[in-house]
Amino acid sequence: DYARVRVPVLAIYQAQRPFEEVAAGYAIRNDQERAALRQEYAATRALYTRWQQDLRAGVPTARIVELTGANLYMFLSNEADIIREVRAFAATLE
Repeated sequence: DYARVRVPVLAIYQAQRPFEEVAAGYAIRNDQERAALRQEYAATRALYTRWQQDLRAGVPTARIVELTGANLYMFLSNEADIIREVRAFAATLE
């Protein structure tokens, strides 16, 4: 229940790469496998969207950032982006 959050919020998500870019990383053998991958891709996007909507519903002032090319360890894969976003967010707190 994000509505109970009473502090400023910065949420950083990894942005999904385009489907064709993701699909290029798999050995897709037929249309059925492509459809299954597309379904998994869409489900992941739906999760991210839901999480962000839930956060915005509870904390309308939350700052949400999506980083293209980030991985699970985005503080390593996108260190400069993370530092920039945290500094920008912190500057709004002063």
